[in-house]
Formats: sequence, structure tokens, C-alpha cells
Amino acid sequence: MNKKNFFLTLLLTLITVLFILNLGFINDSLNFSGSNAYSIAKELSSAEYDGRKPGTTGNIKALRYTEGQISKNTGFTFYHQSFEALVPELTDTPVFELLKEDGSTVKIYYHRKDFKEYIDGYASGGEFVSNFIVDKENVESAIGKKFKDKIVVVNNNYLGYPFEDKIYINAGVKVLIFPVSSENVKKASGYVGESKEKYIKDGLKLIKIGVTESVYDFLIKLDKDNKNGSGYKLKISVPLIFKKVQTENLIAIKMSNSSSIKKDIESKYLTLTAHIDHLGKDPSGKFFPGALDNGSGVGFVLEMARVLSLKVLDANLVIILFNAEENGLVGSHFYSLYPLFPLDKTEIFNFDMIGASEKSVLSLLYYETNFSSKMTKVSKQIKDFFSQEGKYLSVDSMSEDTDHYFFNLCGTSAYSFNQFPETNYHTYNDTIENVSPVELESIGKTFEKYIVANYSTETKAASISLLNLLLIAGFVLLRLKQEISYGKKI
Repeated sequence: MNKKNFFLTLLLTLITVLFILNLGFINDSLNFSGSNAYSIAKELSSAEYDGRKPGTTGNIKALRYTEGQISKNTGFTFYHQSFEALVPELTDTPVFELLKEDGSTVKIYYHRKDFKEYIDGYASGGEFVSNFIVDKENVESAIGKKFKDKIVVVNNNYLGYPFEDKIYINAGVKVLIFPVSSENVKKASGYVGESKEKYIKDGLKLIKIGVTESVYDFLIKLDKDNKNGSGYKLKISVPLIFKKVQTENLIAIKMSNSSSIKKDIESKYLTLTAHIDHLGKDPSGKFFPGALDNGSGVGFVLEMARVLSLKVLDANLVIILFNAEENGLVGSHFYSLYPLFPLDKTEIFNFDMIGASEKSVLSLLYYETNFSSKMTKVSKQIKDFFSQEGKYLSVDSMSEDTDHYFFNLCGTSAYSFNQFPETNYHTYNDTIENVSPVELESIGKTFEKYIVANYSTETKAASISLLNLLLIAGFVLLRLKQEISYGKKI
């Protein structure tokens, strides 16, 4: 065997081996990657995006970044659906201090450690200094009453409903203080509640403050020991405003080229959604990363878009990143009223907090209505499919808390996958450590299999069967053997 033939054969063998190994890599790239989804969540939860609050530069940057990620996949057409959202904003750090009658400071309490503001119902911003009183009677007993002090610490059945707020407002109360858990004090909220615009127009205002149990107990004791708090005042300042901002939903569609769809009018719209917004940052400069809520959901949807764009689906593939979810499902509500594609041909899978590193139950959420017979059937089908793949899935048919809700109300099949955490939710600590690439991949590959089983008839990417690979390898080895034998004869 001459050297030239030997080295050519050796080179051909090497190329074949590398091709076989590379084919495994190609096949892997066709499937859902938890690492890819994790990388997107990590990017979105970085300081670059400042908590992604609607109406901010960080939110706009997040929209542009995600559009760029989707556009790496060929065939998508983009739409930007603009709408208004009412969002709360702290213009400075809230103040809560205990003072003596002469105004000297006894104790300073710290925002998101000892207390926090509430924004729902008739809650408003403002500043007030006054003696305080503890109300031990039921809320209803305050009807027709006038409190001598304008700051009231409630030790009763107050639950924060707007009608309860109104009772205290009519009783002359300016600040209402009530106990919440230490974990709750750390959490921010963007949800202003239903009918907030109406409450603002009513002109009725009440500063609502939640304090930790230890602060609450101290105030109750102080009131008892000092004859209804006499000798002490509370200084409360909550620089809270509500403003309307312009924001948008990001929508992308890839039309199906499946041969099984004969007419566009017969097409279905397989729609994957997640909310891209979060809670922004506090006046202190600390931002809410929102890695699990909901960088994880966005990362999951974008990675699934990449994978499904490589398949021929028997449906048009739609990706929607909703905005202002934290402010009351505003973006998804708006889309349900003004859909770009017919809702009666749409099936929505929403992802909100997915791939949690903290051990938590994977749930499938929807809201049961008179239109729910199909959703009940499909939810069972999904649960059974996940079970067959070794994934436990809990089903909650009365969930109102995320972006499937308004679609369910109008009869559209919409489901949310969710892993609600016990800790770090809506806090400064919702960092990328709360997201697991392994868990993302486990859920992602299972969901991918479900979609392929129900929406796909073939894969677009070409592949070579194992038999063909073995034939190629066998041919090369046979050729090498012949060359060696020929060399021996010489």
C-alpha cells in the first residue's frame, strides 16, 4: 500500500468518524436545551434591564433583545401591539418612624425589612405625622365613627378590601397600619387591583402600610402601656404615584408549511406565551431581577420557538411576550380583546415561573367556565402525557392569577405552566440562582414531545439513519482493509 493511498483512506475514515460524532451534536441541537433557556433568563435578570418595568428603558431593551433572539430563527414575522398600563411608582424611599411628642426620633423602621406600602384598593401616597390609636373592633363598627387620631393600627378582621378602605376613610383615617409576615414585607407588587382608575377618580385616599409581626406587636404594647399611644407619634411618608405608561406586547408568527393544511382559513394557531415585564427598581437603586418571574418563562418560550421552528407543524406557530402582567394581566387582557389571529382557532400555552431550582410542584393552570369542557379534556391529556414521561403535573382549574385567565373567560383554550416558589418571589433575591437549567430541560423536552405528538408530522432538518451511517463506516473500513491487504501482497 503506497503512502498516498494510505493517508487518503485514513483521512476519509477520520472525516467519517467526525461526521458521525457531529451528527449527534446536530441531533442534540434540534431538541430543547435547558442551557439555552437558562442563558436568556440570566440575561434578562441582569442589571442591564433594571427589572423590566413597563414604560422604562429596561423594559424596551428586553423587548428588543428578545425580538433579536427570535429573529435568529428564519420565517418569523413580527408585530408590536401598543397599549396603556397603569403602573405604581415610588419617587423616593418610604419613611416610617416612631417619634416622641416633641418630634425627636425614637426608632427608625426600614423599608422592605420592617414595613412596606400597599397599592391596591384606595391606597395612595402621602405624608402624615400624628398620634396613633389601635382599633380592636370589627371593621364594620367604624361605620359612622370618627377617629380622634388619623393613624390607626388595626387589630381586627381587616382584609384590605376597597369597601373596608372606604369605611376607614369616611371615619377620618389617613393612615392604616396592619400586620403581615416578614416574608411578605420583602415583596414588591405592581398589581394595582381592579377598578384602580375609578378609585383614583373618586378622590378618596388612604395610606396603607403593612408591618412585620414584631413591629406590630411593639405598637400594640406601646398603645397599651401608654394609654392609647399618648406621648408617641408616628411619621409616615409614602411618595407613591400612579401613572399611565405606553408599552407593548411582542408578537411573532411563523406560518405553517405543512402539507396537511390545505387552506389558511383551516389553520390552527399554536401560541406560546410568557410575560416579559417585572417590577423595576426601588428608589434606593436596588432592582428586582425577576429571574424566575419571569425570565425563566421567556427563556423557555424562546428556546421552544427555536426548536419548533425546525419542525413542520400542522399549525401556525405564534410567540407572544405579554407586557404589564404584574400590573393586572394588562397585556394579555388587551390581546384577548384585540387579537391578531382568530381566538377560536388558537390554543395557548403560557409559561410563568418555570424551571425552579427550589423544589416546587409543576402545575397546569386554567380557569373553568361554561366553555371549559375541551380544556378539562386537554388538561387531563397533558397531565397523562407528562406522567408517562415521568413528570408529575398538578392541575388547577380555578386559577385567575396569570395570563391564561382572560382567554379562558372568552372561551379560548389557554393553559399556564407554573412552578410557584415559597421564597424570593417578587424580592431582590429572585436572581438566576432560582432557575435550574436541568429542570428547564426536563420540562422542555417533555413539552416538546407533547407538541410533536399533537402538532407535528415530520421534522424539517435532514437526518441520516443509523443504518446508513453503519453502511458508510463499513465501506470505509472495508476499503482500508483492501488497501492494507494490497500493501502486504506487494
